[in-house]
Amino acid sequence: WTEEERLAAREAGKGIWRKYAVSPALQALVGGRQQKMTRFEVVRRVWAYVKDNGLQDETDRFRIRCDERMKAVFGNQPEIRAFAAGNGLSAGLKQ
Repeated sequence: WTEEERLAAREAGKGIWRKYAVSPALQALVGGRQQKMTRFEVVRRVWAYVKDNGLQDETDRFRIRCDERMKAVFGNQPEIRAFAAGNGLSAGLKQ
């Protein structure tokens, strides 16, 4: 992609810059007041939440313990695998 094409895609909200409507439970988790966010931004904020609250397992860094806010997003599971987190986020993002 040329720089012009990349900027045009960003302005148009295409590809990785597409904004999704964020569910109320996911908004509470990521601390955003924004109604729409990019998937990248949501993932970045979820990881920040996990790290800020010490939810990453010390022995298995791929395992994340869910607190009440995370359980609301990830279906009341006590823990999730890091790579499966993206699947859980999909339910909270709508086009």
